[in-house]
Amino acid sequence: MLNFYLELEPFTDFIDFTRPELYRCAPSDCLVVITDVRGSTEAIKAGQYKWVNMAGATTIVALANVLGGTDFPFVFGGDGATALVPMERRADIERVLSIARAHAQEAFGLKLVTGLIAHSELIEAGAPVSVARFVLPGGPSIAFFSGDGLSLAERWVKSGRGVIAEHVGHDQTDVLNGLSCRWAPLKSARGEMLAILVRPREKGVQALAMLHRLLAEIGTIVDLEAPEANPIKTRQLSVEGIWRAARAEARIQGRLHFFLAICKIAYEMILVRILRRLKFKFANRDIPRYIDSLPTHSDFRKFDETLRMVIDCSPEMQKAIRALLESERAAGRIYFGLHASSTALMTCFLQRFEDGGHVHFVDGNDGGYAMAAVELKGQIAGELS
Repeated sequence: MLNFYLELEPFTDFIDFTRPELYRCAPSDCLVVITDVRGSTEAIKAGQYKWVNMAGATTIVALANVLGGTDFPFVFGGDGATALVPMERRADIERVLSIARAHAQEAFGLKLVTGLIAHSELIEAGAPVSVARFVLPGGPSIAFFSGDGLSLAERWVKSGRGVIAEHVGHDQTDVLNGLSCRWAPLKSARGEMLAILVRPREKGVQALAMLHRLLAEIGTIVDLEAPEANPIKTRQLSVEGIWRAARAEARIQGRLHFFLAICKIAYEMILVRILRRLKFKFANRDIPRYIDSLPTHSDFRKFDETLRMVIDCSPEMQKAIRALLESERAAGRIYFGLHASSTALMTCFLQRFEDGGHVHFVDGNDGGYAMAAVELKGQIAGELS
């Protein structure tokens, strides 16, 4: 299954995700992983948006640790995640996902619904999952998904189908090694961090063609390739307060190792601050190069049947984007959701400092994708009622 993903023709220009020839149907003998934070909207309104993001990212981190890296198809959705994994690793996958689910409950007090759906079942239902591979500059790959297989799998899991059973042995904190939250909220340079969700009403080739045109029109409003559009700007990066970040990250390690984790994380953060200021390597860790690579190692633009972006834009740009999307919705071509924040959040998975060894998940602060989804789902429900 992993060979299938790595053998896909890679692309590096974001707009190329609209090229249908880059997508291939995933093997029938793989599993679709669906995780979702139950009650995420209420948790976000209660100020727990950082914990919702961390809980959503645990799935990807747990899978990467058991599979040996990020060379598998996955996407981070803010309050959950989706992935394709090998059927033959089912026992290991169930074990680590159960551990991640238990940690979400113990560390953050959040219920992470976790399920596995055989891709063969989706194919039988007429909803296969097609995958393309977007390669970040100098970094890992991010999978893009076309079709409506993921949507069907999500509906099945939310209804109880494929939900994995509880497992024992939840003290294995190494399953979540590399998950961190050491950067302060990313400040907007233009005024607002805008979380955008666009779901085409058409499927397949028609949906991709429509998105190609729509992105070109968004590009006339805000240049998506400009560094200013990326929420991560190295000149504006600042680390979270040491005690605050260490205490938050140590929650992942479990109560047994809480104090030791705080000490270790605080030490590492102090060391990175020193190395960043002095601009030299330590133990083969090129911290300045690592920091410079953060913008290009982020997933601030992606596609998993729904176009997802978090971009830095001015209030005027936001108004123009909303007007454009309202026009497309009125024409019956899309559903959409927007949510503006003054900052964005970055949740990190760091296996090593070298290129390809780290990926950074971006979401709007105070809800981001999850709150934009409220508007999108409201539009769908309004048409169905």
